[in-house]
Amino acid sequence: MKPSPVTAALIDALANESEATLDIALSKLPPDVKVERGHNRTRTLQVRMNDDEFADLEALALERGLPPSTVARSILVAALRPVGDFAAALDRIERDVQALRGRLVSA
Repeated sequence: MKPSPVTAALIDALANESEATLDIALSKLPPDVKVERGHNRTRTLQVRMNDDEFADLEALALERGLPPSTVARSILVAALRPVGDFAAALDRIERDVQALRGRLVSA
């Protein structure tokens, strides 16, 4: 069954708006964040955290403009596969130090 012209136009408009919103969101991500679609990540890990730990994760995610799960995954992957590029590692450490300083000042 083919949608009516009005329904088809509404679907197209919503799809275009969705793509534009995604493009805006992706443009605000830090340059070191890699976004993949159709990735091969099919496994789920459930991690228990206390309220303080989760609040820290949420704060870091907010600073980075990312969801908490993305930040947690990036930290875990970085720990499992250390960076061979020392300049990139130093940049990451400097960002982490700046984030910690920001938290200390606001505390």
